[in-house]
Amino acid sequence: MIRSSIQKFNSLKNHFEQELVLSINISVVQLTDPQFLAQVEDIIGKEKPEGFKIEFEITESHFISDQEYVIDVLYKLKDLGISIALDDFGTGYASLSYLQHIPIDVLKIDKSFIDLISHNSAREKMMVAPLIEMSHQWEVKVIAEGVETVEQLHYLEDHSCDFIQGFLFNKPLSEHQITKSF
Repeated sequence: MIRSSIQKFNSLKNHFEQELVLSINISVVQLTDPQFLAQVEDIIGKEKPEGFKIEFEITESHFISDQEYVIDVLYKLKDLGISIALDDFGTGYASLSYLQHIPIDVLKIDKSFIDLISHNSAREKMMVAPLIEMSHQWEVKVIAEGVETVEQLHYLEDHSCDFIQGFLFNKPLSEHQITKSF
């Protein structure tokens, strides 16, 4: 799957002018497989991805078992030039004190928190801004997932969210749609 994704992205990258990120969801099974790191090294060595950054998305559930092993693998992946994104943040089990030990580059705030921004009280909205600020203090970029309204967009802009993702901009596109749109 990783090899195929890199090959496909290599063929699409020329359609874009901006810096691209190939984000790949990694399962807990992959991350705890003793062969995974060697397989990733082999794929990167053979496919030679250029002109885009590779990012592995993991969820907080990856840290339920064998935390030290998983953290060690993440550091080794970073040594290969792969950035690490913590996906669906806020819905899992990681404590804030534990998060400071995980080598993440990107924190993706779960849609359930973004949904609280629209038509809710200031108290319900107050989770998002501190998450953005805390991440920035850790020098971690923030992506807001599931942005669907202009109100959410403005709130996130006002609180210096780095990146926005959601149906407000576009639904997921097929390869054909990407090559026609860009």
